[in-house]
Amino acid sequence: MQQFKIRLLFSLFSIFSIGLFSQDAGNAMKLKDCVSYAIENNARVEKARLEVEKSKRKIKEYISTALPSVNADIDFRWNIELPTQQLPGEIIGAPGELVPVQFGTNLNTGTGLSVSQAIFDKRYSIGLEGARKVVELNGVAHEKSKEAIAYEVGKLYYQALVTKKQGDILTANLKQIEKLLSLTDTQYRNGFATKTDVDRLRVTKTNLETQIENLQLQYGQLLDVMKNLMSMPLEQEIVLADTIINQKYELPSAVALKPDFSNKTEIRLLAIQDRLNQINVEQLRAGYYPSVDLLGGYGLQAQADNFDQLANSDFWFSFSYVGLKVSVPIFDGFAKKSRIAQAQVQIEQWRQDKLATELDLNLQHRQAQQQLQLNYNNLQSLAENRRVAEEVYRISEKRFSEGVANITELLSAETAMREAQTNYLTTLLRLNLAELELLNARGEIMTLTN
Repeated sequence: MQQFKIRLLFSLFSIFSIGLFSQDAGNAMKLKDCVSYAIENNARVEKARLEVEKSKRKIKEYISTALPSVNADIDFRWNIELPTQQLPGEIIGAPGELVPVQFGTNLNTGTGLSVSQAIFDKRYSIGLEGARKVVELNGVAHEKSKEAIAYEVGKLYYQALVTKKQGDILTANLKQIEKLLSLTDTQYRNGFATKTDVDRLRVTKTNLETQIENLQLQYGQLLDVMKNLMSMPLEQEIVLADTIINQKYELPSAVALKPDFSNKTEIRLLAIQDRLNQINVEQLRAGYYPSVDLLGGYGLQAQADNFDQLANSDFWFSFSYVGLKVSVPIFDGFAKKSRIAQAQVQIEQWRQDKLATELDLNLQHRQAQQQLQLNYNNLQSLAENRRVAEEVYRISEKRFSEGVANITELLSAETAMREAQTNYLTTLLRLNLAELELLNARGEIMTLTN
């Protein structure tokens, strides 16, 4: 796969070696540098990383529910009017009657410490596994965000690289036209050429200058979009360090390989989601089991009619307790049953998502292979067309210089050559983008950072 990546980086052909977009080489960045920079600085990737950190802290929060819970309480009450209690009349000789009686003290206060510790709750261990699976899920989502940025930066990098090469080609053509214009102008002044010949060459020169200027603008736009993805300041200058070299393009072996999605984050996300759905059902079913908590407490209470008495230790009394609390679910109006049914529907939905994802991935892989083969086939004929067009132009230029060919033949050959060169580079770009798509379809896009 390393050779696959190398072919992807250096499969373009150089036609002319002209530095139209040359800048300070100190800011040169290879594709792997741009991808690594984007992964490190892109806001979407950073947000996905923070989601992983948040879910890790969520685990600590969940673990805390199994630790002892300790609470300190202070209570103070001033009874403006003492509460009334109905007592049986027998205690005052009035059998069969209820006698209202007010008793107590004006001031009641107390302080205490209570402790509770969960001893058994089947939902806890299941929920802890679920929390850890969420961390794993967010981790894979973080990887997926990196892959998306790598893919987008890769496409922009190749588009900018080809745009730069198109500018270089047109600049070389412009230099040739300028030489011909100078020669023809001299011939015209000496009576060996017509003013029409000079004017037509001057129009061609102007058209080439306009196209070069437009390519420069397109090149700058592509770099700006790429810098935006990289979270790099737009005013910072960069140079594409990967060069376009002469070599015959060869199809990568992956064009004939069967689909292999073992590295695809989409498949890994589905596997984790499947387990989370199962955990959800298990935790809901665990709600039918009883839970047991250990309870304990210690405190002091005081009852008095004034604050002076509260300051006297004789009015303070201690208390303490330990115990077990067993909660046994008996009937909840079928709420848990309904929630379990909903969770089982989610599992069925997951199965449909899995099926759709597998179909999409197979289609993506198949189309990337077919597109790669299609553009490769086109490139073979376009390469020959380019070679022939350049040779025809070279002969026409020589014939024109010797006075054998007219300006119409020369400009026609120049137009055909420029069109053949443009078609070749356009197809070459599509070829490399298809190869990039195949890397992405096989879950190997991150090899661009190697």
